[in-house]
Formats: sequence, C-alpha cells, structure tokens
Amino acid sequence: MNSPALEVRTVRAVDVLSYAERFALRSAVSRQQRRVLEAALTGLRAHVDAWNPPGQAADRPALPPFVHVPLSVFAAIRGDAAPAVPVSAATALLFLGIDIFDDVADGDCGARWPEFSAAEMNLCAATLLCSLPQQLISGLDAPPAVIARMHRTLAQGLLRMSAGQQDDLARMGACEVSVEDVIDSVESKSGEEVAMFARLAAELAGADEPLSDVYADFGRSLGTAGQLASDCYELFTDPDGRDFAHGARTLPVALYLERLSGDGRTSCVELLDRARVDEAARQRVREALHGGAVMRRCAFIVETYCQRAIRAVQTAQARQPGRDDLFALVESITFFPQGENDEQRSR
Repeated sequence: MNSPALEVRTVRAVDVLSYAERFALRSAVSRQQRRVLEAALTGLRAHVDAWNPPGQAADRPALPPFVHVPLSVFAAIRGDAAPAVPVSAATALLFLGIDIFDDVADGDCGARWPEFSAAEMNLCAATLLCSLPQQLISGLDAPPAVIARMHRTLAQGLLRMSAGQQDDLARMGACEVSVEDVIDSVESKSGEEVAMFARLAAELAGADEPLSDVYADFGRSLGTAGQLASDCYELFTDPDGRDFAHGARTLPVALYLERLSGDGRTSCVELLDRARVDEAARQRVREALHGGAVMRRCAFIVETYCQRAIRAVQTAQARQPGRDDLFALVESITFFPQGENDEQRSR
C-alpha cells in the first residue's frame, strides 16, 4: 500500500493533468487541432505513470518535476498547494511541448502518433510552448504585475533553454568535449526548465525577487541533478541506445574522453562512432565506463547539485508541507544516505 504522502501526490498529479487537459481541449479552435492535442495529452498521462511504474517502492516515489515542483514551491511559501494547480498545469503543458520537440528531433514519435506527421507534431509542440501556457497564465487570479513577471520568466526561461539545447547539438559526435561544457549545457537546458517551473510558482505565491531567485536556484539544481542522473541511467538501460545513436556526449562519455589522449582518445571516438549502430560497440563502451572511476565521479557531481538544492530549501526557510515535498523531490534523485539527508533537513 502506498504511503500517505504518495497518495497525496497522486491526487495532486491527477488534479493537475485534468486541469491541463480541460484547458487545452477547451482552447482548441479547430477539430484537427483538438485531435492532435488529445494525442499529446494521452502521452502526458503516460509520462506521469512512467515515473512510478508498478513495483516502485512506495517510500521512494519518483516525482515528475513538471507537476510537483510548482505545487511544492507554492506550498513552501503559502502553506497550501491547491491554488498552484493552474500554474502546475501550465508547466505540464510546457514540458509536453518540449518533450514532443525532442521526440521529433530523435525520430522517436511513439505509438500515440500514428495518425500524425512529424510536421503536425512540431506544430502541436509549438502550440503547447507558445500559446497555451501563456493563455493560462494570463487568466490566473493574480495582480497584473505578477502576471507580467510570470510572462517575463517564461520568455527568459525558454530563451535560456534554447541556448542550452543549441550547445548540446553542437557537441553531437564531437572528438573534443569538455566536462565543464557538458555540465553547463545540462544546467542551461534541463536546469533552466525546472528553474522556470519553480520561479513561476514562487511569483504566483507572491515571493519577492530575492526569494524567487532562491527557489529558481532550487529548481536549477534539481533539474540539473535529475538530467545528469538520467543520462547515466539511460546509458546502461536504454534498449534503443538513443544517446549512442545520436552521438550524444553525455557526462559519463565526457568524463571518460577527458582522461584519454593521443591514440587512446582516437580509438575511443572511433568506438563511439561504431556504437551509433552497433550493439557490440555499445556494450564495450558501457564496460569501459562502468569499470573505472567514471560513474563514481558522475555520482559525486549529481550529489553536489542535490546538496545545492537542499541548501536552497534551507535558505528559503520553506514552510510545511512544501518543505518536506521539496526535500522529497531531491531524495528521489540523491545518492546521499537517508539518515544524512534527515540531518540536513533539521539544519
């Protein structure tokens, strides 16, 4: 049986998804637009379900940040998450648009899109990024100055994410790659995405600029840690080897390449090139990365960002129940022992 905390979060996710679906479908201005949005929204529910598959430990739930970060930040400031359901719906639609763009770029259209072309998927993603969240935010019950701040946050966040994505694309298949550049790119893309989610909620809750900055720092650290951990996990578990196929230079690969020079680096790059299409080459890469200190360094870097997120919660003097929810978001990623995290909470 799920823990009480998980039951609460499950109800919240359902509320957010229902709100997002009603708003999106009510906003559609044509039958065809409604059909493609329905297909996209089915995928959004699948994303939430995938975070907690059957058999997931009830005391360590995975918490999709596009739903739970806005709710938790708002509750940490105001003591109640319910008024944040609309802004969480907006961030869920933003996440969905970003995810669809990624699917098209990766050639990973999925079973839910059999009736639609890649061009229609791109158009749907643009609608989810450039129209629906803005309309939703404009209709919030908040002072005009707050609405204006939120629109600015949305525009700046998407601009920074675009720059991070461009940096990421520039490194595909690269022979020379800097670990620092890889981390900066993840922070600019995935980190800024979650920072934007957190800042939007803080602004709606009435936080001033300095406090909004602290919660944005929390989101940036959480998003960066989550993406770095996900890149490590997918390297070893993705049956389709999508990062290999795209020549992605994720953190584990960058750390390994950084240790090599001369013929060793040349051989590794050649192996990575073969790994785009050859499963045997992929397995050799996995063995090389798993056998050395690379994954330990990855874990340390992820943990550094988790600890930054914890410190941001402390700095913000977050209220309950949001405080515990924010810590739970970190603990869904962290490698830090549970007892030591409990000590951090009490400070």
